[in-house]
Order: sequence, then C-alpha cells, then structure tokens
Amino acid sequence: MNSTLHALGVVALTCAALTGCSRKADKAVPSDSTTMARPAVATMPSPGAAIDCGAASGDIEKLVCGDPQLTALDQKLSAIYKEAEARQVSPAPASFTAGQWSWITKRDDCGKSTNQRACVDSAYTLRIAEIQAMNLLVQTRGPITYTCPMPDGSHDEVTAMFAQTDPPSVVLERGDRSIVAYRARSGSGAKYEGANVAFWEKGGAAQVTWFGTALKCHEQAASS
Repeated sequence: MNSTLHALGVVALTCAALTGCSRKADKAVPSDSTTMARPAVATMPSPGAAIDCGAASGDIEKLVCGDPQLTALDQKLSAIYKEAEARQVSPAPASFTAGQWSWITKRDDCGKSTNQRACVDSAYTLRIAEIQAMNLLVQTRGPITYTCPMPDGSHDEVTAMFAQTDPPSVVLERGDRSIVAYRARSGSGAKYEGANVAFWEKGGAAQVTWFGTALKCHEQAASS
C-alpha cells in the first residue's frame, strides 16, 4: 500500500473511533507530473464543522439534515464554535476540540431515544448555551463568589458566572473544575441544574450539590 492510501486509511479509522463522523477528510491532491511525487497530507475535519448533508450518514445526521429547524441549529452551533475557537490560544487546547467530539458522540446517542428529535434539539440548544457561557460570548454577570463553611471549620468556595444564554445558564467553578448548569423550574429563587451539579440561590444564600457533596453557602461581600 502506498503512503497516500495509508495516510487516508489512518484518518478514516481515527474518525470512526472517535465519533463515527461522516465528514470527509480532504482528498489527496495529485502531484504535478513535472515534479517528484509527494504523499498528500490528510487532515482531520474540524469537529465544529456543520454536517455535510450531501454525505450525511447515520440516523441522527440524516434526521438533522431532513429537518430545517435542526439544520439551522447545526449551522448556528458551527458558527458559535468557530467564534469560540478564535478566542483560544493557537493552536486551540486539546480539551477544546475533545469537548466537541464528546458532544457529537452524545448527540448521536439520541438514536437510542424514544423521541430522537426532541433529544437532538435539546442537545444542540444546551451545547450552544454551554459554549457561549464558557467563552463569554454573551452578556454575563459575575463572577460572584460563595463561601461554604465545612464541618471541620474550614471554608470552601464556589464561584458563579451567570450568562444570558437560551436557556439561562451559570458557569460554576470549584477548585480547578468548571461546569455549566442550566436554569430549571423553581418555586422561588433561581435554580440551575447540570451534569452532577445543582445550584439554588435566593437572597444571597446558595445551596450547592457538587458531585454528591452538599454545600450550604452564602454570597461573599464584594471588596470595596
């Protein structure tokens, strides 16, 4: 097997292992007959690229391409991803692209849902809000620090950055970890829920659930 076919084969196997994506790697460009033949360099497609509906594969990609509203969400996500990518250091951190590949896998898992369309719509809506909130692409309030007394007499801290996304969201930071939670229904106060976290705030007091740890916190007075 020549080097060009080998390079393309590696890309195809890598893409399949990551997400089963259908976006195609760039085709090899034939070498000029007057120069020495050189192997083409195949590159991975950006995980933020919109679905190529002319080459869509899999039930979920076909569902998106066959639904104008889902197609619009796919294109909106692609534009927002590029906007956020432009704000990263160059090259973008591996965690930035890995997060998008991970999301694509979760989106495609909607194929197991009893309501695939609703699942995909929610996946796009929350991912758009997450990227906007994490990269300060919308108006935000904060950061606001909440002090959380611990049983041993020490204090923990949770920082919140509220973002005007759709739905409204908050970026919660504790230690070296940041997670986005989304506005949920609440009888009073403001409640947000995300993966393994919950945040409920009213009148400067906050109840936080962080990966199974329950914290009772209060807003830290702003320094003068």
